Amino acid sequence: MCDERELAIMRAAVIDWFTRFVLSWRIANTLSTDFCLEVVEEAFSKYGKPQVFNTDQGSQYVYIFVPESGHQLHDGLKKYFEFYNFKRKHQNINDQVPGRLFLDQK
Repeated sequence: MCDERELAIMRAAVIDWFTRFVLSWRIANTLSTDFCLEVVEEAFSKYGKPQVFNTDQGSQYVYIFVPESGHQLHDGLKKYFEFYNFKRKHQNINDQVPGRLFLDQK
């Protein structure tokens, strides 16, 4: 098992604030802005450029599990975002599922 101090992985995500739908996300083991730009570019290429776009450089730490590797972290986040987008109902959007609400708008 990897010691938490040895595994410093950064996460970036683009989220539609109205529907809470995660448009794109990435992880990286560097603070480089390149991976953040890739996330934004992917979201824009998949879903188009929004009329309004802002960034939040805040950070939140959620310890769901301590991954043994970056690959395990990636796989776990992929499963979570699929659940978050397509199965989890959100109270802030009248108990709707983000993916359905977002995709119904398109």
